Amino acid sequence: MHFSLANPLSITPTPFSGIAAYEKIAEKLQNYTNLQIGDFGCGEAKLAELLPNHL
Repeated sequence: MHFSLANPLSITPTPFSGIAAYEKIAEKLQNYTNLQIGDFGCGEAKLAELLPNHL
């Protein structure tokens, strides 16, 4: 499956709202149940925690 990160998953930069970027990304990706997500972060696996069914 091919998809563009620019649309519909784009995340518009906003002033700090108290929500981490990975939380916004996870929120956008939750509905894409057929995607497998690779969490290549800094070792804390935050996306993996929020998207356990996408790994």
